[in-house]
Amino acid sequence: MTRKLLYLSRQDVEAVKISMWEIIAALDQMFREKGQGKVEMPPKPGIHTRPDAFIHAMPAYIPSAAAAGMKWVSGYPENLRKGLPDRVCRV
Repeated sequence: MTRKLLYLSRQDVEAVKISMWEIIAALDQMFREKGQGKVEMPPKPGIHTRPDAFIHAMPAYIPSAAAAGMKWVSGYPENLRKGLPDRVCRV
């Protein structure tokens, strides 16, 4: 079975209109399950493209929610001198 990757823009996420309390409740449940060993979250693999820079993948799976996700984060401190963000993330 082939599935397409669903990419949500900031506008897509904001349009859902989830309240802060709903987000807090979901995070509370996730952290409880993580503490109980019910969440699969392996150590983040990464590469270091320069001595002071990195790119990491941060995968996780929550069986009770039948949900998996991946956060990609990169850090390039040198970007600050160029007026650019030193961290870039995608979830």
